[in-house]
Amino acid sequence: MLMVLPGNSTGTDTKYRKTLIGNYMLFWKKEKDLKNELFQSVKKCIGYSFRKKDLLLRSLTHSSARKETDGNNTALQLPHLNERLEFLGDAVLGLVISEVLYAKFTQMTEGRMSIIKSHLVSREVLAKKCRSIGLDKLIIAGKGIKEGVLPVSVLANAMESLFGAIFLEAGYKEINKVITKIFAEDIPLSEDKARYSNYKALLQDYSQQHFTRVPVYKVVKQSGPKHKPLFEVMVYLPANSHEGRTPYGPGIGNDKKSAEQSAARIALEKLGLLV
Repeated sequence: MLMVLPGNSTGTDTKYRKTLIGNYMLFWKKEKDLKNELFQSVKKCIGYSFRKKDLLLRSLTHSSARKETDGNNTALQLPHLNERLEFLGDAVLGLVISEVLYAKFTQMTEGRMSIIKSHLVSREVLAKKCRSIGLDKLIIAGKGIKEGVLPVSVLANAMESLFGAIFLEAGYKEINKVITKIFAEDIPLSEDKARYSNYKALLQDYSQQHFTRVPVYKVVKQSGPKHKPLFEVMVYLPANSHEGRTPYGPGIGNDKKSAEQSAARIALEKLGLLV
């Protein structure tokens, strides 16, 4: 993994940062050299060459890095954080996947395409993609996160922010190529596999068909440190009016979405809807 820590500063081009690679080697590196290293590594990961290396650096800098301090314990004011790029990349990813599904499955209904899309753009799938292409080793984050295994949400957000950065730099045609290449082996997956990968979507379909209402999810417990929280979620299905709602769970995960998926899976198993 790669983590950027602050060092001495003598100007933009000569700013030094202390860089940790793997878990064993410390050395000083100019920020310009760091950008060049990221440029080469990302090119190997996804086959795309960034022209704007500042944009690339921002896309891979997690918000936890702002909590780092310099040698005088002065908090860093980092200009490159990937939260806004993540917002943009999420929308771009959804559009590309939607277009590909629309073109590939010409007879498929909107509802079924939505299930496959929600599976492909889920945090779990994005996190797996992040690890499989080696992008997880390039994420710049604070010590609190880097000391342990990177959470699924951080990995997924890094993928989305990178997509957003490519879209800003090169436009829709180029990001379409990148995303289609990354998901080449996943898009042809069967509808059944996608349905069973998205337990929330399947449970929502069941609830709407039987009760004309959607399930309700509620966080009942949160534990663990801030950088790696653990959520417990219950899901409630409608029942007869005099019986109120039926609870299922708890589903457990490192973020609310994964905990909700877990709760939905438990409900589906108890309802006998999973084989």
